[in-house]
Amino acid sequence: MTNDCPTPQQLSAFHDGELPSDVRAAIAGHLEFCDPCMGRLQSLRQMSGLFSAVAADRLSQISLHRLHAKVDALLERGLVRWAWEVSGIAAAILIAASVCLGQLSEPSSATAAVPPWVGAQASADPVLNDTPTPAAVWYLADARSSSEAAP
Repeated sequence: MTNDCPTPQQLSAFHDGELPSDVRAAIAGHLEFCDPCMGRLQSLRQMSGLFSAVAADRLSQISLHRLHAKVDALLERGLVRWAWEVSGIAAAILIAASVCLGQLSEPSSATAAVPPWVGAQASADPVLNDTPTPAAVWYLADARSSSEAAP
């Protein structure tokens, strides 16, 4: 066997007639002078003859149906398992991201954000005789400023 000998895959493709005409002609020319390659080609031809001589058993319709059902069940089970694994990974990423974002959004004591209603003046409600909540004071202050700005 020399460096210009075809590979086993090329010999197999040559035997099966799967090569372009120019490559096929080059290998045919090589086979005329290379006994080891011709021997490998003869082995392929003999093996092909053995396989073609064996009669293939045919499956009944019931057996075919059972085979297809088993293959479908295996594929579905694999797909469902894959979906559960991907869902678990996505949930873990979501939890980790939530924890990280929660830690990032917590204000430190030095730079604590002050809600907008802290500076608003609370006045007693004469009807309820109760002091309104800071959120209510902020809402009312915002509503007053909106109504004053509108024509």
